[in-house]
Amino acid sequence: MTTINIDLEWVQITLFDMYDIREALSNQVKHRPKSQGSDETIGEIIDDTIEFLETLESMVERGEQA
Repeated sequence: MTTINIDLEWVQITLFDMYDIREALSNQVKHRPKSQGSDETIGEIIDDTIEFLETLESMVERGEQA
């Protein structure tokens, strides 16, 4: 298995950028589908990305590498 070393600061900067994007978008935009015919919304994609980054941040803080 290959181990990838991930910089905690890089993860945190990216996570805070995603928080900023989520806050900057109106509810109307966040409720739009991600693409034509999709049931998944832009807001759901942003939330999923934030959840992933938060999990990654916790793993890196605990010394677990991806």
